[in-house]
Amino acid sequence: NIDASGIEMLKNLLERLEASGITLVFSSLSSTVRDILIRAGLCHRIGAKNVYVTQRDAVEDLEKRLARMEAGEDDTAEPQDPDACKLMEHRAEEARKKKKKKSRIRI
Repeated sequence: NIDASGIEMLKNLLERLEASGITLVFSSLSSTVRDILIRAGLCHRIGAKNVYVTQRDAVEDLEKRLARMEAGEDDTAEPQDPDACKLMEHRAEEARKKKKKKSRIRI
């Protein structure tokens, strides 16, 4: 879980990292934390492309992004999705549905 002081600390951390050219990414967020980030408006700041449902998704995509950057492609030039919060909510809803469907299948 994350409280108001945690949100403020995260905002400050994002500012410092952005100023240094560092991208912060998240994976496997609990629904509670994700919802708090959405309500706090941090999803726009973080960007939907920097939030992953699983650690595996994060590692696979970040390896590709790093390879593009090493090849001279400017990955940071991608604009942040103006609907990042909606996209995060959509991804979370899809993950919940998948989890629910998986829990119904019992052998």
